[in-house]
Amino acid sequence: MCKTVLHAPIGWPADDISCMLNRRVIDQHAEEAGFLWGMRHQAVHAPHYNLADIAELDEAVEAHLDGLRVAGQTGRHAAMFLAPDAPENIFPLVVLAFGENGYNRDTLRDAFILGSLNAEALSALVSGLGWLDYATVAPVLPELMGAQVSFYRLVGIAASAIHRQDPGPLLEKLIGDPDDQVRARALRAAGELKRRDLAAQVFAHIKDDNEPCRFWVAWTSSLLRLPNALGALYPYLLDVVSPFNLHALHMGLRCAKPAQQAEWFDTLCNTPGLERQAVIAAGIIGDLEAMPWLIEQMQQPALAKYAGEAFSMMTGVDIYYDDLDLKEEEEEAALEDADNEEDEDSEDDDENDEDDDGEVPENDDEEMPDPDDETDLPVPDPGLIAAWWERHKHHYTIGKRYLAGEIIDANAAINVLRNGLQRQRKAAALELALLQPDWILFETRAPGKRQKRMLNP
Repeated sequence: MCKTVLHAPIGWPADDISCMLNRRVIDQHAEEAGFLWGMRHQAVHAPHYNLADIAELDEAVEAHLDGLRVAGQTGRHAAMFLAPDAPENIFPLVVLAFGENGYNRDTLRDAFILGSLNAEALSALVSGLGWLDYATVAPVLPELMGAQVSFYRLVGIAASAIHRQDPGPLLEKLIGDPDDQVRARALRAAGELKRRDLAAQVFAHIKDDNEPCRFWVAWTSSLLRLPNALGALYPYLLDVVSPFNLHALHMGLRCAKPAQQAEWFDTLCNTPGLERQAVIAAGIIGDLEAMPWLIEQMQQPALAKYAGEAFSMMTGVDIYYDDLDLKEEEEEAALEDADNEEDEDSEDDDENDEDDDGEVPENDDEEMPDPDDETDLPVPDPGLIAAWWERHKHHYTIGKRYLAGEIIDANAAINVLRNGLQRQRKAAALELALLQPDWILFETRAPGKRQKRMLNP
């Protein structure tokens, strides 16, 4: 897991064995901090992690960061040495740039240079600023958001939004920023922070020349419950190749009224190529009338895992731990069938890949879970699921919307934020923000201890 970097530290004799052994420990701290943050970066979007798991992983990350802090300047050198090797190694470098007496400008500058290389590096950079207490980074954020360099402004508004701290008049200025990525992130932040006073300025960009900007206008306007917002969001629900498809599904279907939900769900079910989106939509809507149809989808290998997750999203049942999954031999057969189906479609996939010009996606500090990545989802056994539903359906009220086994309201959403799995928690955060007009969107990626303090005042 760890490689040992045996280079002589600055100011230490290269032939001093004890010094080299200490340096070896410090180098391991630097690599483990980056590696574990990379695990955490995946975990906050994963279907099988809850808040307790995230907090436990955070403790492991923090232990290695503490080891680097104790090492002082040598710890920063170790982090800097490893930072160019992989995007995740930028994270500890950012954290180490800040100390009790402010921040080290040179270290932070180096982190920014590396963080500007690609989307993964940017995520690590912003996450590092989000990891630190807000009081620690607060002095630097206005400076970043007011900088002449657009990349600094982008990082500043992203970090401020992740901390869920309103930058005040700076946000209004950044909504009109000449840089597309800065403008898009500011438009999104206006929704996350519930800046209703900026609704008119946000919606004025609905015909922005930049597509990410247009999308985040529709997303923020929907979260703020502005008229006509859902009409602007709707096309993204049907665009399976759009990077905003899942964002649109999760926001649009939650904002829509029941009749509109049913109409959109019917469209997804009856549009070739949108079968996976239809299954995901069933879990978002949470109407248990769809349960028989959903169980039927579990019989299709290519849809089974997604249908299982939608079932769990509605009922709160853990398919793996409740022993409702296919056994190993059956799962292998199902996966083989799914692979065969994917092979038949590979020609179409290759054609789609030709459109990818290799540019970094304009999607700053967060990416939705890849809908094609089903690695951590169990394969449900349709027979066992059907039998479970037959035994337990009388505990549920048909016609009500459910999330993780609870009828959706503010109290249920808070319970899911406390106890649910990460994707359920993210859904609960959206539901809560829509139910409570004055509540900002809860950040389910924040350090676990910080989240627990907010949920258990």
